Amino acid sequence: MKKSRLPLVLLIILALILAGCNPGSPAAPADNPPAPPDQAGSPTAAPQQPAAQSKGPGDFDLSSPAAGLENLQSYRQSLRTSFDGQIGAEQRQSSLSLVREVVNDPPTRLSWLEMDGKPAQFYGRMGSVEYRQPAPDANCTATAATDAGGQPSPAELQLATLPPIFGATLAGEEQLNGVSARHYTFDERALGLAGQAVASGEVWVAASGGYILRYTLRLDAPADLLGPEVSGVQTWTYELSEIDAGKTSLPQACQPLQADIPVPVLENAVMLQQEPGYWVYQVTSGIEPAIAFYQQQAEALGWKIGTPTAFGDVTRLSLRPPDGSLAQLTLQAQGDLLTVTVQTLAPMPTE
Repeated sequence: MKKSRLPLVLLIILALILAGCNPGSPAAPADNPPAPPDQAGSPTAAPQQPAAQSKGPGDFDLSSPAAGLENLQSYRQSLRTSFDGQIGAEQRQSSLSLVREVVNDPPTRLSWLEMDGKPAQFYGRMGSVEYRQPAPDANCTATAATDAGGQPSPAELQLATLPPIFGATLAGEEQLNGVSARHYTFDERALGLAGQAVASGEVWVAASGGYILRYTLRLDAPADLLGPEVSGVQTWTYELSEIDAGKTSLPQACQPLQADIPVPVLENAVMLQQEPGYWVYQVTSGIEPAIAFYQQQAEALGWKIGTPTAFGDVTRLSLRPPDGSLAQLTLQAQGDLLTVTVQTLAPMPTE
């Protein structure tokens, strides 16, 4: 019988974060690094449904851990993975914890990583602003995003490592984190590993919306199931909370949003959205006249202005008043209309 193989998720993710996809690396944007190459056992590989005879006895399937999240306005995710076992002749114990806060309006993605019980790094994105704090005692930088946000972040890759389930059994219904949930249990059969490993898991799924509220799994794997010459216990513990609470919490060292920066607005603008530190307006104009307007205004106000950077039909521009605060502008032309998104940040904290 052909042996299935699950990825040694923890070690792959640790290598991913500490190598080329390190959010603290100058070459990679904070919440948007290049995707790693697709390879057998990598978190980017599509989950494979086990053969019908190896499914669990229940009726519930979970092929994507992100199912239903697109319909939520905001949420907080936490995931801890651990490994305790042998790699070759060496005994290994490792763990990785991730906390991720997501708000869709204004678009916000903040992530904290902890390795082996110690804070490691923070990275995130608010609109067109990226944040990086590569170590707890390092400075936190806020810079204009260097792409349009289409690549998966390390946080998304890590959350994608929750193994898919096929054939979980309904155990009951209950309330979890203020949400009505269906509680399911499963074992190695639902992972396609019947006769190859011992596993026990539980998953709570929102009765309305279908998103995962909690997922726990312990997998006791013999040699070579997790990887060549690898054996031991791998665990996953995931929880979703603060659903639609709209909360975010930048680290103290990071430059927060500021509402009272008097950024000029083009004449005859129609305000589409206005939040503290974030607003969107529309005006009949092209991109070049808008850039010229902001260059003139910056000179008149004594502000510094960055070089405009274009990404397809989107142009980004930064303004910095003398007090060290920062305004990030995104300009997008649609026919005769120009949509301008403005995000304003407080001066960088000083010790």
